[in-house]
Amino acid sequence: MKLVVTGASGYIGEVLLSHARRAGFTVVAASRSRPVSAHDEWLAYDMSSAGAIELPADTGMVIHLAADTKTGSGLDQEIEVRAAQQLLQAAEKASAQLLFVSSQAARQDAPTPYGRTKWRIEELVLASGGCVVRPGQVYGGPERGLYGELLNTLRRSRVFPRFIPPPGVQPIHVADLADGLLRICSLKRLPAQVLCLGSVRAMPFSSFLAGIAVHNGLKRPRFIPVPAVLVRFIGWCLGQGLRDRLGISRLKSLFELPAMKTRDSLDLTGLELRPFPDEKTNQNIHGLLCSRQAAALLSYVLKEPPDPQLHQRYTDILEPMDRAARLHLPGPFLRFPALLSLLDAPWQRQSEAQAEFLKRLQIAVVLAEASPQGARRFLGAERAAGSWSGFLDIALAVSGEVMWRILRLFFAPLAEPRIRTVAKPGSAHREY
Repeated sequence: MKLVVTGASGYIGEVLLSHARRAGFTVVAASRSRPVSAHDEWLAYDMSSAGAIELPADTGMVIHLAADTKTGSGLDQEIEVRAAQQLLQAAEKASAQLLFVSSQAARQDAPTPYGRTKWRIEELVLASGGCVVRPGQVYGGPERGLYGELLNTLRRSRVFPRFIPPPGVQPIHVADLADGLLRICSLKRLPAQVLCLGSVRAMPFSSFLAGIAVHNGLKRPRFIPVPAVLVRFIGWCLGQGLRDRLGISRLKSLFELPAMKTRDSLDLTGLELRPFPDEKTNQNIHGLLCSRQAAALLSYVLKEPPDPQLHQRYTDILEPMDRAARLHLPGPFLRFPALLSLLDAPWQRQSEAQAEFLKRLQIAVVLAEASPQGARRFLGAERAAGSWSGFLDIALAVSGEVMWRILRLFFAPLAEPRIRTVAKPGSAHREY
């Protein structure tokens, strides 16, 4: 089958062309500029052009991906709708079927021109017997499109709003979306209906941001609760023009994103989505948790942040240990290692989690003592010696120990149950 793809040089189009070639399709890339790859036939296509497009006579399927993702005016909407009409006419002339890739935000009363334009084109495609696909939140692959914008934002800032109530998104990897589109093209006849491709269950947008951050080796963002009603009120005060320019309309679209029923569409295509986060991301998250735990334990032992080499050495030891018996330490103990002193004491009835904690702490002590940084800390190497400095060190150590012993009496019974290992049913391994 000859497959014509508009928007072939875009984020999804680039991945789709690569998958289509491997699947055995003859691909025609329709875009404003010739693609870098010389593997595909090229067809000049510009939505703003008034001239009608001529499809190759043997075209079997058209996938319409081209879109104006900017916040446009009413004239921009009309140009995009007209371009879709011309493409439908060209497909009918070539006896080809048309598959339109729309948006989860598409609806008649969408907050943004983008969502309203997508809905208008959907109506035209369905009326002509074509098929519409609404993908969920696309991620993965090249850092382009909205996915690339989100990653750039995550690199620039570590603090983000956690909207209340949390808006939900239904992620789909760009490679899975490309596979799903090609599976639909392989059906004997395109269904004249809206198909939804994305995860069956929605996840909070903040969790999505955290997942793609860790997946790309970035630090996990921190979130500040922000009521969605406050954002709506600010947008109402600013007016439509400022809302669009400042991006508040896009936030309103996120708040009002309708949930998609994707199960039937996934069953129709036989598409099995990779989990979010996928296996690689899970490994990255696991490594990050071990790294944070190593930093906390070594900082507690050394009373200062560990050297990079010592930190990495301990992380390498913790990772295989943690896969066999995963230990959960609450966030405050990781952020403020001095609090670990509340747990650094023998218990009368030692639980499995407490024994695991003491074992890891002992390993941290051994590693620290054997390191140059530990020598400086414990042996006073490279530090001025003298009776007064020695007396001061002893006084500080004794007073600190007395203070923590007093605090343990009150807070240790509350702190001890917070560390735990959670066994996975039917397995000797444990999960966070």
